[in-house]
Amino acid sequence: MRQRLLSATTLSTLEEASTAQLSSMQSQDYTHIIMSIRQNKYVDLNQIPNRLRLQRSVPVLKALYSAGVKPDLKGWKLLMWLYNSIGSLADVKQTFKQMTEHNYRVYDLSVSGPLVRSYIAHRKDAEAMDAFQKLSRVDRSVSPYRMLIQAYIDRNDHKGVESALQLMIDAKYKLHAEVLLPLCEFYFKLQDYQQVLTHIQSCLANQSKVPLLRIYYIMMCTFNEMGDYQQVQSLIDKMKHRGEFVTDAMYMEQIVSFSRLGNSQSMWCVYNELQQRKYSQHIGETRTHSIYSFIYRHSNSHEFSHWLRSYRRHCFNNHHH
Repeated sequence: MRQRLLSATTLSTLEEASTAQLSSMQSQDYTHIIMSIRQNKYVDLNQIPNRLRLQRSVPVLKALYSAGVKPDLKGWKLLMWLYNSIGSLADVKQTFKQMTEHNYRVYDLSVSGPLVRSYIAHRKDAEAMDAFQKLSRVDRSVSPYRMLIQAYIDRNDHKGVESALQLMIDAKYKLHAEVLLPLCEFYFKLQDYQQVLTHIQSCLANQSKVPLLRIYYIMMCTFNEMGDYQQVQSLIDKMKHRGEFVTDAMYMEQIVSFSRLGNSQSMWCVYNELQQRKYSQHIGETRTHSIYSFIYRHSNSHEFSHWLRSYRRHCFNNHHH
């Protein structure tokens, strides 16, 4: 029975199993099931949105626990991730408590991190800070601070982001690109373009190794939104002169700048450069020529602004610059 449940290709096989059948499974099997859910391996969940897929798995995971099957350490950590992902603060807290009772090390980023993030998502900042402080006393790296800043970014909380950033500064941690770049993208979303450029300058001034493509892309987006179109052209020219790779997303910003300047000749020169480059974009498969025609005709329209925001968000989220 254990092997049949382990090799199941549908979650419904586990949902239909009796308590006695589930009790034949072992700790590592619990982890195997969560990983299968996370990696979307159950065929009856394939067409379900991610959050609903995770939510549907919860009764099975709780039934396993009730049947006496306890997770191993990796399984516990995955449970913390899962419950935080579906926004269930009660289950995050309960899992954290159970790990404590089983004498696991809970002041670890992969355990306390989901607890802090879940508290912040539910606007329980006092509880979040208490959990964060306990974590940061054990984990003395910069990672808890990065997690805290990201949690407030995810909540779209400007004051929370600034408070978390100040905590990091007070703790004497250097503001690495891994912290500054999410801040740049956050302030870009808030249309605080001067803050974006300030953080970019900090990245470039203080780092020996930085993800330059990502930085350049954010700079181009920012210059376009500020109406400083020539800066976009200048930055791309410098990249080409240095032999650096110019991504499709960067060319998109160059096209936007030319179209807003009304410079159709230069815009189509860029198009000709890209004819041989395969181009895929965010709103569906369309021929490159049609995309650029759309940009040139509608670059100042509300419709295009909405499309461009969606495209940039896609690039930011995937770091596909």
